[in-house]
Amino acid sequence: HLVRFFDCDNGRETGAFDYSGHPSLGRGQLGCCAFNPPGDTLAVGGLGTVALFSCNPNSQEWSELHSLTCLTWRPDGAKLYVGNVAGGLDQFDICWKRILYRGEWELLYTSPSQVTVKRIGVADNSAQSSTAIVFKSTTGDEITKVDIHNDQFIVAFTRDTLLLGNMDSNKLSEVPWSNHIRTKFFFDNPDAVMAFKSGELLLIEYGEDDVMGCARTEYVSPHLISYRSVPAHLTSSSHSWHTHNLRTLGETASDSGLSGKDRHDKMMVMAFLFDANTIRVNDVRQAKSLATIEHDCKVDWLSLNPGTAHRLLFRDKRYRLYLYDLQQQQKTALLPYCNYVNWVPDSDVVVAQSRDELCVWYSIATPDRITKHIIKGDIEDIIRANGRTVVLVDESPSNQVEYELDEALINFSASLERGHFAMAVDVLEYLPLGPETTGMWRQLGSVALDATCLPVAERCYAALETLFYRELRKVQRLARSCGEDAEDESGLNHPTVMARIAVLKNQFSIAEEIYIESGHLADAIRMYQEIHKYDEAIQLAERHGYPDVMRLKTEYLQWLLETHQEDSAGELHEREGNFEKAIALYLKSGMAARAAAVVAKHPMNYPQELLQKIASSLKAVGCESKAGELYEKMGMLQPAMDSYRRGHAYNQAIELAGRHRQFAAVPMLHEEWGDHLVSNRHYESAIDHFSQANKPQKAIHAAVQGRQWARAEHLLAELEATGQDSITDPDLRQLEEKLGDHFSSLKQHQKAERCFLSAGAIQKCVQMYVNAQEHDQASRIAKTHMSQRDRIELYTGMAENLECEGKTAQAEELYIVAAEYDMAIEMYRKMEDHLSMMRYRV
Repeated sequence: HLVRFFDCDNGRETGAFDYSGHPSLGRGQLGCCAFNPPGDTLAVGGLGTVALFSCNPNSQEWSELHSLTCLTWRPDGAKLYVGNVAGGLDQFDICWKRILYRGEWELLYTSPSQVTVKRIGVADNSAQSSTAIVFKSTTGDEITKVDIHNDQFIVAFTRDTLLLGNMDSNKLSEVPWSNHIRTKFFFDNPDAVMAFKSGELLLIEYGEDDVMGCARTEYVSPHLISYRSVPAHLTSSSHSWHTHNLRTLGETASDSGLSGKDRHDKMMVMAFLFDANTIRVNDVRQAKSLATIEHDCKVDWLSLNPGTAHRLLFRDKRYRLYLYDLQQQQKTALLPYCNYVNWVPDSDVVVAQSRDELCVWYSIATPDRITKHIIKGDIEDIIRANGRTVVLVDESPSNQVEYELDEALINFSASLERGHFAMAVDVLEYLPLGPETTGMWRQLGSVALDATCLPVAERCYAALETLFYRELRKVQRLARSCGEDAEDESGLNHPTVMARIAVLKNQFSIAEEIYIESGHLADAIRMYQEIHKYDEAIQLAERHGYPDVMRLKTEYLQWLLETHQEDSAGELHEREGNFEKAIALYLKSGMAARAAAVVAKHPMNYPQELLQKIASSLKAVGCESKAGELYEKMGMLQPAMDSYRRGHAYNQAIELAGRHRQFAAVPMLHEEWGDHLVSNRHYESAIDHFSQANKPQKAIHAAVQGRQWARAEHLLAELEATGQDSITDPDLRQLEEKLGDHFSSLKQHQKAERCFLSAGAIQKCVQMYVNAQEHDQASRIAKTHMSQRDRIELYTGMAENLECEGKTAQAEELYIVAAEYDMAIEMYRKMEDHLSMMRYRV
């Protein structure tokens, strides 16, 4: 008659109920009891009576909810089944709370921490698996809020956790959560939900009780975030040669992929905008960055390919469409003026629109191969159903046209990305061989070879009519012969076969590693010899102490000479210390510079005849400076000086003259150096060399040509200070006049006057002051440096020009300075300005 509850952790009694006076639950009448699945409700059975007790989640105290031979709960705790001794069975609908959601859904709370979400009108035993789902908090916290999105995705909150569910896949997740307010959810991907809060984007996969990854971004539009979940057997890492994990040969390996634990491992790839012009692609499971794509314009759309997430499509604000290959880290421009783009559902086929063209890439691995259709409207959607793929185009508000795509090519793309090589071959077998199918055969062959599916690779290269398929056939024969003597019937795991396959893929270092690990050093050396990589063969032999190294070197040298590769033969002799033979071979191959480098790098007593031959060869190919260095080593000073001068190596020539006390030649060398710099428009450097050569006039020429006005003025002042006041060089006078024009344009009249007077340009000086309306200065210059007749002609000429330009007031001033009053009166008479005429009459 007494029911007591105790805390399992500390043994404290949390409730006690005495039914000694109860008619059905009195002394000796309590028969059985059972907890509901969450453990927070207890049903106690008696004689015709059931007593229910519930635990308060906050106070952890038990209370009676108001006693049978058999009790059992339905797994979700929503119903209690009671059986009595007389064979009766009662079903009780146990509901802590019931809520009608949007008139379509029923939320049945069987406890504070468990709720069943059920679509109204669907029976409990309905075959539709997505009609009901049970949410239960593993922490035991009360579920405070439930939301349903897109009639499929459910979001529920407790005090410290977030519960998510997908009714189609019946997968549930519960992750730690806080700050439920201002959280934005995106349900575009059926495998995961993206939640954005406080500037952070969180990725949660259905069925996982942890946040898969996060990223900092302010751009949360569904068009600017792309997430793909890729099975491990479709990622590039599953084909890594470095692990020597080769697949089994044949149809099963190519179509079923990997097995066991690796089959369920996934690669989670998310692409998002780091800023307006930068895209970041992350592997969220391994928390590493796969790519950072910087663009020159704002990005407004992006999407990873559905198959393997190896490729990213994105479009910028200028409507330019690009493809980024994550494996090659390469960006390719696909289309300009792109106003629509998307992947075909469950395929790596791209559909885009540019103006009036519908563009389709059936094989995005070859972006230059495009199938185009002319359309008369805008693309609305891509629909793939019932074995057909159509593009809907709105040609008018009331007319929607379907453009059907080639389903065979779409199936090829899907089969290739998912590793179903046999299906891909079946698709291509019935297509005519053309530019597009040629690219598909080549792509399939490459992927099949990477996956070690040799029969498919052989079929592909045979279709392309290349000799490569013969090598694949030889490797398969080798694999079958090796498989007869080994446990692996396919023979693909035999070291020799693995190495030959690595060679076919041009992975020679991996093939070498396989040969060395299996103790086949000679095979590794022979491999390099067959592909004419003798240097690598010799280095490998020396590194591992191969006894026939000298024979290898002799054969290599003979082969080089037979193939007229004297430069490589010389390099081999140089490494061996045979410097004279190396020099002779370098000269024979026309590489005089390398021969000279050997002499410089390895100084020794070389024959003079050989050095002379090197110097002649250097001169013949225009390497005068190198020839000069060689002549200098030989002690031939004059030929060395001549070579330095011809090669414009003036610095070395000046140093040579200084070392041998030929100081008289130094100014001449500086002058030549300056002339060479002027011819190459290096005026500033030329000024210094002309100054050192004591050629001030050339220095002034260079300064004016290089518009180094301040230095030109300084050089002119130094020239005048030497006492050469009357400079008779016409070119120099022109340069001084040009310098005066420069100062005049800067309103530096005093500097300009000095230059004009020095150059004898008196009229220009007077004209400068007249234009500046400084008539006193103009008169001073004219009276000092011109005769009266020349002054009158100059002033009247300038006045007439001003008169023609309509500047009568300035013209009048010049007539007055020249004392030509009659010409002023005549000017006003022509203008019929009688008032101004009367001023002169008076």
